[in-house]
Amino acid sequence: MNKSTLEAEAVLDSLPTLIVLEQLQSSKVARRDKALAGLVGYRRFRAQEQLQRLMSKNIETVGASVPSLQQPKYDQ
Repeated sequence: MNKSTLEAEAVLDSLPTLIVLEQLQSSKVARRDKALAGLVGYRRFRAQEQLQRLMSKNIETVGASVPSLQQPKYDQ
């Protein structure tokens, strides 16, 4: 047997293990991608929440600094 034949047999013998490892890695990648998508969604939600809170605070501040109109007093 030459070196190439031995290497080919070693690869063939290892193929079932390599297939299992590939499947495990693929499932691990899928879980990672799903977790990252969830993290992106969470961060987007928190950013929108913070923006709404800041806008609400801004509106309250502007409303407090604008003087209210008073009814004119008429002499009767």
